[in-house]
Amino acid sequence: FAFLNALGGWSSFNFGGENKSDFKTNTSTIFKTQTPRHTISSQLEAVYNKEVNEQFTVKTMPIPLAMAEWLKEMSSSIAVYELATQRYVVVDELQIKSNSKEELYEVEMKYRYTDTYNGLVK
Repeated sequence: FAFLNALGGWSSFNFGGENKSDFKTNTSTIFKTQTPRHTISSQLEAVYNKEVNEQFTVKTMPIPLAMAEWLKEMSSSIAVYELATQRYVVVDELQIKSNSKEELYEVEMKYRYTDTYNGLVK
């Protein structure tokens, strides 16, 4: 990932840990009035709109605190770019999880692409 940092330059970071995606849809329907001309194949219920969301999650390997603190800047950046797909993303959530025994941290970022699915389909 590359992101626009506070100084106006581009910084990059590679999340080398686990990654996954969540794909969800939500459908709203309407009921149509049944008329005297209806047949057995007449449509009584129809899709009014469909909300589609796809969110991706990436994790780092254990990293030191200074690097975890630096990654906080990514979550507040107005421009984050995924280098692998060459697409812009919106960072929805950034969590820093600590491991007190080893003084290492794991960063988990949830994001979505700016150009697909995330909206209403009518």
